[in-house]
Amino acid sequence: MGALQAHSEYVGEILVRRGVVSADRMGPLVQSVREKGQPLIELIVTGKVAEERAIAQAFAAEYGLHFLQKVDVDAIPDDVASKIPITYAKQHKILPLAEHNGVVYCVTADPLEVTAIDDVRTIFGKPVELAVTTSEVVLDAINRVWERKERPATSRATRPTRKKRSSTSSTPTTRRPSSLGSTASSPRRSASERAISTSSPKSATSSCASGWTASSTSSAARASSSWRTSWRA
Repeated sequence: MGALQAHSEYVGEILVRRGVVSADRMGPLVQSVREKGQPLIELIVTGKVAEERAIAQAFAAEYGLHFLQKVDVDAIPDDVASKIPITYAKQHKILPLAEHNGVVYCVTADPLEVTAIDDVRTIFGKPVELAVTTSEVVLDAINRVWERKERPATSRATRPTRKKRSSTSSTPTTRRPSSLGSTASSPRRSASERAISTSSPKSATSSCASGWTASSTSSAARASSSWRTSWRA
């Protein structure tokens, strides 16, 4: 509860300073976080105090980040997005978009999620540049990326296999049982999952502010991937 309360108070200060929520209305909302244990942004949106788009734009303005109205899912490489487990990506509302010139570009609904940003940095071994969008946009992008990634595997699984004729002998050979079944039921942890579980999060929320600078504008503009147009939007 302590971390949630600290996060909510910090978010509240930003939203009041940016004129998204008045100070009079923010006080009771922060108190509700303390009593209900519900995230502040969720309370603001469900209570129709402010739209999430306005909240995301306030974050972007506060830290000099880009605000993305939409995410071009077709431009995201599978090998980049899949380095973050889908459950983790959805929980923390963060999605890697591309790697370019030693930097990994990500979109997030909460740039104050220091733990998630540090985990992404650890997994990729590169600095992280952020853009901000709404929860709805980033969750939709995560689902679509993983649906696209898993579609070919599903097609292969349902395709009937042909039996090969033996040209050298009619004696049937004994095949070793496949290990796929046991692997599917108890999968090994991926490298990204191991990195997430072993990385040490930073406790100070403001410690990530140095990474949220306007320099991401020039970095993203130099990117050669097709997503750069929406990044600059």
